[in-house]
Amino acid sequence: WIYKIKYKSNREIKRYKARLVAKGYSQREGIDYDETFSQVEKTVTVRIVINLVVNKSLRLYQLDIDNAFLYGDLIEDVYMSLPNGYHSINDNKFCKLVKPLYRLKNAPRKWNEMCSSLSSFSFIQSINDYSLFVWSKGDTFVILLVYVDNIILTSNCICEINCVKDF
Repeated sequence: WIYKIKYKSNREIKRYKARLVAKGYSQREGIDYDETFSQVEKTVTVRIVINLVVNKSLRLYQLDIDNAFLYGDLIEDVYMSLPNGYHSINDNKFCKLVKPLYRLKNAPRKWNEMCSSLSSFSFIQSINDYSLFVWSKGDTFVILLVYVDNIILTSNCICEINCVKDF
């Protein structure tokens, strides 16, 4: 478990946060995972999108996907010992993970596979920057940049932005 305290700007405690994470450092390539991948946009792409937003007076949104890595499905067999407090010291029970947890080496790849579902929403993924997705119809367009579990979103149509947010 990882425990954090989130603070307000005036240093008052906003909330307590706990996250169950995997010990990814103990994973072995070829046994626990085959490939890794992390979605990172190119700086030049971000600059171009921001330039477009400024020059066309577009709205820019930043979305943070809660528990993003839990949206993918594991096809590999990954097991973890039960967290402290869920078993006795002499108990040898384990959990088989069906969803990737944070810090698993293959968790970002599974999230990236979920991002490919944007194609069902008619988004086209750039071949030059895999984090860039574009949708257009006539004069209307939507640009979406994915950075790990964060999304930058802009469009010349607020209705389309709301549709993407709902999606």
